[in-house]
Amino acid sequence: AQAKREAAAADAQRKREEAQAKREAAAAEAQAKREAAAKATKAEQTVAAAKPSVTISLFGFGGQQDTEEEPVKKARTKPAPRGVPVLSRWRLNRDGSISGFISGSPSFEDGDAITTSAIAKGDVVGGNIVQTGSGSRYYLDAATEKSGSSRGGGFSLFGRKKAVKTVDTDKKDVADTRAQKAAEAEAKREALAQAKAEQAAKRAEAADAKRAAAAQRATEAQAKKEAAAAEAKAKREAAAAEAQAKREAAAAEAQAKREAAAAEAQRKREEAQAKREAAAKASQAEQTVKTASPGATISLFGFGQKSESATEAPSKPAPKARPAPRGVPTISKWRENRDGSISGFISGSPAFDDGDAITTSPIAKGDVVGGNVVQTGSGSRYYLDAAATASGSSLSGGFSLFGRKEEAPAVVSTADQAVEDRAKKAAEAKKQAEEARAQRLAEAQAKKEALAQAKAEQAAEAKRAAEQRAAEAQAKREAAAAEAQAKKEAAAADAERAREEAQAKREAAAAEAQAKREAAVAEAQAKKEAAAAEAKRARAREEAQAKREAAAAEAQAKREAAVAEAQAKK
Repeated sequence: AQAKREAAAADAQRKREEAQAKREAAAAEAQAKREAAAKATKAEQTVAAAKPSVTISLFGFGGQQDTEEEPVKKARTKPAPRGVPVLSRWRLNRDGSISGFISGSPSFEDGDAITTSAIAKGDVVGGNIVQTGSGSRYYLDAATEKSGSSRGGGFSLFGRKKAVKTVDTDKKDVADTRAQKAAEAEAKREALAQAKAEQAAKRAEAADAKRAAAAQRATEAQAKKEAAAAEAKAKREAAAAEAQAKREAAAAEAQAKREAAAAEAQRKREEAQAKREAAAKASQAEQTVKTASPGATISLFGFGQKSESATEAPSKPAPKARPAPRGVPTISKWRENRDGSISGFISGSPAFDDGDAITTSPIAKGDVVGGNVVQTGSGSRYYLDAAATASGSSLSGGFSLFGRKEEAPAVVSTADQAVEDRAKKAAEAKKQAEEARAQRLAEAQAKKEALAQAKAEQAAEAKRAAEQRAAEAQAKREAAAAEAQAKKEAAAADAERAREEAQAKREAAAAEAQAKREAAVAEAQAKKEAAAAEAKRARAREEAQAKREAAAAEAQAKREAAVAEAQAKK
């Protein structure tokens, strides 16, 4: 790109030098024309200052020439056609050309004095159209037609007659005009080519800048892609570690739950086994009680005799049974003991399984009758099932080896003791469960704290990475802004340079146009002065011709008078 710019600059410099050389050549040519016009003006002034009919000669070579005039043909006048230049105050010269003042020509200004090439076609008569050998056509103005021709006119500084300058409008002036237009067109083409070259150089620079920017963007995109891939990988690894920790925590919690469930199942199995053993013992005691006669006493010393208290006490009439209230345990197949307690099989109790054999503490409130609700001293309430009441009570029953009544042994522990045992076991199990739950909660809390710490560290790392990326992005934005500012300044400098170059070109073009205008004005002035001099010379020639004709006529008259006088004398 630098080589292209240098080549373009060298080419522009060469073209500027060529244009300067052309301008200097045009100025020199205009100066030469002005000098020639000045010389012609000076010669015209010399001729005008000379006396009529005098031939100026430095070496005596000048002499009178024949001044025979060619008669001018007369023809019918017709108007000038459109587009044909008009020659006014015209004169036919000896060589067949015509001198006069032209108007309506695209190659001359109106009033310029010209001399055409030899007329090849048309009658040289005012009001006619004539044509030169090169094809140029002219209309001869009849109103301003000169009398006579200029075949014998002229002057010379060396004794020879000098004819008026002949101008062939088609061959010389038109050729000069075409050459000038061609030079201007060439200059325009060169300027256009220069502008195109500069534009091409600018486009190449812009393309290079775009490619560099695209490469930079690609590099940045690749870096972003790699950073995003690394960040995604880190996130995946953190997610995998978190999932692994969760799985381990879930496995530990599930293991703790399984162990707790196994311990609970073992406890329930042991309790069920104890209940089954107690039920077996209670069943055996009931079988023993059932096989004994009600109220009978077994004695080794009065075997077979009834005791005085063998008679059963009359039982109280059972009141009307009522249903068990909601939430009150029911005791079926119950029996009232001597100490006021009740033995039987319980159901509907939250502390015992249905069918468990129990013995309550002594009844403190309520009638011990089937269908009633009784209450112990500790506040436990029981509903006595009327349908399943055992026959008789155990107040007077029993067996004795010495003729004394013995109280039936208690089958199981009292209900209050069982409740207390179960409450203790439940409290211990609850305590163990709370300790296990507290341990699991502590482990879960520790894992949660560790996970929160890991998340906090990841968040801090992500924040640091985000801050670093933000800083890098800020740096990139600042670099891009600086680059854009530099490009803007470079573009402004280029624009300023282009404006200066354009201004210089405009000034050069204005100077060249001014020079052309001055040259054209000088040339027009020279043409006008030459035309004035030509007109003055024509008038001088006419006056000289008239004087010569008058002198010739006078001489002829004198000769004729002399001849007549001589003849008369003879």
